[in-house]
Formats: sequence, structure tokens, C-alpha cells
Amino acid sequence: MHQEKQCCCLSENEMEWMNLKSISNRLMVFISVVILVLCLGLGFAAYQGSTAALLSQTDELLQEIAETAAAEATLALDKQLTSLETLAASNPVLQNPQAPMADKLAVLKAEAKRGGHQRMWYIMPDGKAYATDGRTVQAQDREYFQAALQGKKAISEPIPSKTDDSMVVAFTVPVMSGGKVSAVICAERDGNNLSSFTNEIKIGQTGQAYMLGKTGNTIAHQSKELVLNQDNTIEAAQQDAALAPLAELEQKMIAGKKGTGTYNYNGENRYMAYAPVGDTGWSLAVTIPEAELLANLTGLKVRIALFTLLAIILGIIVAALLGRRIAQPISMAAEHCENMAAGDFSQTMPDKYTSMQDEVGVLARNFNLISENVSKMLLEVQNDTQGMLAFSQELSASGENIASTMQEVSASTEEIAAGLEEVSAASEEINASGGEIVEALGILNQKSVDGLQEAREMEKRAIDLQ
Repeated sequence: MHQEKQCCCLSENEMEWMNLKSISNRLMVFISVVILVLCLGLGFAAYQGSTAALLSQTDELLQEIAETAAAEATLALDKQLTSLETLAASNPVLQNPQAPMADKLAVLKAEAKRGGHQRMWYIMPDGKAYATDGRTVQAQDREYFQAALQGKKAISEPIPSKTDDSMVVAFTVPVMSGGKVSAVICAERDGNNLSSFTNEIKIGQTGQAYMLGKTGNTIAHQSKELVLNQDNTIEAAQQDAALAPLAELEQKMIAGKKGTGTYNYNGENRYMAYAPVGDTGWSLAVTIPEAELLANLTGLKVRIALFTLLAIILGIIVAALLGRRIAQPISMAAEHCENMAAGDFSQTMPDKYTSMQDEVGVLARNFNLISENVSKMLLEVQNDTQGMLAFSQELSASGENIASTMQEVSASTEEIAAGLEEVSAASEEINASGGEIVEALGILNQKSVDGLQEAREMEKRAIDLQ
């Protein structure tokens, strides 16, 4: 039973706590909601601002990395071409069209060993190419050969070798003799070297770099298969609309532009920056997943959540204290009002409330003033009521005397009424007798007149007789 009673009391307390009719509870809810909204708003603004700032800095950083990496790639490529140009311009054996091919290949073989080339070629103007490893092929269909034949230095994209299935990059320069191109020397390097270069570019934990050729083919990537298959996103986007954002960025890359952008690849949002690689027509891009980029803001979100939670708890405490400070005197005043409604005006608000200098103090003081004034009025009413009671008693006694007198008057009135009835009867008899007398007097009067008339006639006859 005790446990049931305790549970019942606990349930009532919980219900009291959840009672939104209470000023303190409503104040706590209101302040909590206000703090929650403010904290969420400020937190969202802070998070959005931090995100925007981070993305802005990321764009700048990625662009700087892309441009720096492209410049390093350009420098490395130019270094190879410069080395070949120096060899072609300074070695008389290579410049002499009459020198034996074996001597020329010996020079190139030494250079291949020094420069770390896979092999080198001496290509005649008709396209016949002689390799340092003894192979002979036709190279007239190679774009880089045609460019060198026009007196220009050139670099090929990673292409399948003429002698095996490996991917190579060909560096070619013209050999001048008598002011004309007498031959072309070509150095083949491992095509994976470009991928090795881009793989060394580190952006965060999962960021990466890759390179595109003039037509958009992938020429350097962490995935060798993309390079071997000469993957081209621009062409693939014609069949797969999901690749369109990336294809749009790569269109800008092969156009020789630099910039930043975002795209989705295999369901992952990524940020990209790109820059051209010298005058090769290639472009280098660096990318980083959005998830990794924004992972640095996870701590900010946690701090915002903790701050919001602490602010709400603090707000609830402050609201509870403030609500209690406001609600207690109001609750006491409400209780006193109930007592006043029942007729008890003896209770007053405590001094701790009447001494307050705020609205609560004004309420408490005015409540006491109302109680005092009503008590005075009730006392006056009580005194007036007692006077009226005494007067009513006197009036009641006078009423009794008047009632007794009225009874006597009523008896006298009844006697008078009886006498009046007798008088009325006598009057009626007198009236009847008076009528008879009048009638007799009329007859007598008529007889008197008649007698007077006769007397006059008799007097007249008497005179006539004299």
C-alpha cells in the first residue's frame, strides 16, 4: 500500500511537472524553446559560415595545389625535352647524316642509360625508326614524329609501344643539319611515370590527382586500368547522364582553363581544382571527397550540440528559479483569493513579497491593501447591520402596537358601521314620511289657494252688494 501510495504521489508530481497551466512550467517551456531556437539558429549559421569558409579555403588550396603540381609536371617534362634538345644540338654524330647508324645508336644508348629512358630511337625523315635495342619500326603515323619533323619538340600521351604492349610516353626533338630537319630523336619513358607523379600528390587522406590528355583521355591516375583503357569521361557522359557534371569540368580542362568545381562520382560528392600542364595540351586535376572535407566540421557540430544542451539546461534552471519567484506569490495570492471568496479576509501576503520592488511586490502590496480595505468595509457593514437590527426590533414592537390599535379601530369601525346602518334605515323611513307630508302640504296649499280665491270672490260680491 505504501509503495502504491508513493507511486501515486510520484505520478501526481510528474503530472504537476507536466502541467502547462502552471506559470513556472510554461515559462520553462517557453525559455527552453527560445534558447533551443536561438542555439539552433546560431549553430546553423555558425556551421554554414564555417562550411562556406572551409569550402572557400579548400577551393583556394586545391587550386594552388593543382597549379603547383601542374607547374612541377611541366618542369619535369621540359627537363626531358631540354636534355634531348641539348643532345641533338651538341652531338656531331647525330647531326651528321653520313655517320653510321651504329654510331648514332651508340650515342643514344648511352643517353638512354644516363637519362633512365626505356629506349631511344633515331628516326629518319621517311619515318623509319631505329631503336637502341635493335628494333626497327615505321613511325610516320605518329603525331609526335610529324610535329618534330616540322621542327617542333613534342610529347606524346601514354600510348602502346610499337614494340610491345607497354604504355610509353615519347619525347621527340628534331635534329637540325644545315638549317633543316635531318632526323628526329625520340626517348621512350615508362607511361606509368605520369601516374607515379600524380600518385605522389597527397590531398588529405583520400584525395587524389589525375591527368587528362588533349582529347580527354585519362593519361595518369591511381587506377592503371583507366590509363590502359584510355578512359574518356567526356565520351562516356554521352551514354551516362550521371557523368555529365564531371564531363563538363573535364571539357574545361582540355580547353586549357583553370578553376574549381564539384561533381558526383560513384555516389560520392567530390571537390576538384584543375590547371593546364604547360603547352602540352594536358591538364592536371586534384580532387577530394566532400565527406572528408567536412569531417573537420564534425567537432564543430558536436560542440554546437553540447553548447545547445548546456544552454537549454541552464535556461531550464534559470526559468525554474524565475518561474518559482513569480509563480509562488501569484499562487499564494490565488489561494488567498479563494479564502476571500469563502469569506476569510484575515490572511495577508508575507513581507518577503511585499518588500519586492518589482511587479510582484506591487501585486502583493495591493493584495494586502485590498484585503485591509475589504475587512474595514465588512466591519462597517457589520456595525451598520447591528444598528439596523436594533432599529428593526423597535420597528417590530411599534408594529405590534399599531396592530393592536388597528384591531380596536376595526372594532369601533364595525360599531359605527352598525349605527350607520340604523341611521340609514331611519333616514329611509323619514324620507318616506317626508314624501307623504309634502304631498299633504301640496293638497293643503292647493286648498288654501282655492279658499283664498273664494274669499276674494266673496269680498268682490260683498262690495258689489253695497
